[in-house]
Amino acid sequence: MVAALFGAVLGLLLAGPAWAREDPPDVTGLAAPDAASKLIAWNKGLAIAYEPPLDVNLGVDPALVVVARAEWPQGTLAVSARPFVRLHLGRSVPDLTGLTADRARDEVGRVAMRLLTTPTGAGPDWTVSVQTPPAGAIVEFVGGTRVVDAVLNAPLAPTPTVGPTLPPIAQPPPSLSTVELVVYAGSGLATVLLLVLGGLALRRSLRRRPDTPQAAEHVQVRGHAGETIGPTLAETGPALSVRLVGRHGTATIDVEEAGR
Repeated sequence: MVAALFGAVLGLLLAGPAWAREDPPDVTGLAAPDAASKLIAWNKGLAIAYEPPLDVNLGVDPALVVVARAEWPQGTLAVSARPFVRLHLGRSVPDLTGLTADRARDEVGRVAMRLLTTPTGAGPDWTVSVQTPPAGAIVEFVGGTRVVDAVLNAPLAPTPTVGPTLPPIAQPPPSLSTVELVVYAGSGLATVLLLVLGGLALRRSLRRRPDTPQAAEHVQVRGHAGETIGPTLAETGPALSVRLVGRHGTATIDVEEAGR
């Protein structure tokens, strides 16, 4: 009986408390208060120290301060010792890709870091293409770098825009002795125009002196589907003629005045 009781007590001592049988939680990247809460939930007797101390002015918004790593001194996780952890604090490097040097400098300044850019002589519109440390890396306040190196690239030249191809400008027809009008067959306006032209031509022919033989004027209109050419005024013979050709048929008006 005594031996059994002694064995149970020895087993409890060797097993240790529940927190000793579990690995401590990973708190990397968490804000300092969140990391402390998670560790205390794992072991309420845990002693926590910060490097640098929380009361030191780091020149950074406290909301941007995170745990870079947790250091467990040797032996502090033993059953016989009170557990102790030292949390090394740092800040996350911002993403500078696509930013100009001025904007990138403002971003790294918010986390108490400096910006070094290459090449020298870069224009104000050049932007960051590569950075070291990379975006998202956690850099410790103590012992960590305070510089972000950035490579700047010139902006890409805009792609030229190809405008629409304009049709060639139609040139006016050469001056000829024949006057050509384009009308559409079946149009009431074309009919009136033909009658007016025929009347004017007839009147002109009747006013000529009877003793002076002159060549008659010939007015001709040809109409068809689509583009229509006519009427045509030409002095080609001893007669005056007005001819209208319709879309679905042919209608002709002939007025002839022979030369005298």
